[in-house]
Amino acid sequence: MNKKVLILLFAYISILTASDQHRDLDTVGVSFFKQRSQGSNTARRDMGITEYLYLFNTCKFNGAFAIIPEYTRSFSTDEIAKFLFFNGKSSMQFAASGEPGTDVAPINFLLNQDFEGVIKANPRVQNGLVDFNLYLGLDYWLQGLYVQAHAPLCWTKWI
Repeated sequence: MNKKVLILLFAYISILTASDQHRDLDTVGVSFFKQRSQGSNTARRDMGITEYLYLFNTCKFNGAFAIIPEYTRSFSTDEIAKFLFFNGKSSMQFAASGEPGTDVAPINFLLNQDFEGVIKANPRVQNGLVDFNLYLGLDYWLQGLYVQAHAPLCWTKWI
């Protein structure tokens, strides 16, 4: 009985997957922007100090302090531009509707209908960060009591 149910389930999922792959093939561009704090990186925050955090059954003060530098930069600028534009290219051609190679009609952006131009994107993001972390275990006063501070200093440049 279980084999039959699994085979039917597998067949059903396969059919759904196959039908989903052929839907919206001409759609390009999936722009999505989600903001998040640059300081919200648990792996970086706890790197090298995990053995000093949340010590069990100690009746003394304990703690850890860390300063962690980080630099990041985007390298695939052409791929990012293709992702942002709806035509799947790193540039968009403005020209009158119906002309070959036209991606956008200028009238859609309240420009003169005779306007011709190209918008090219070459986005690059650079981030610099110094992460200050402090953990103080206050088990001497009360078992399980601790104070934790997290203060990232960030610099960013969007070109």
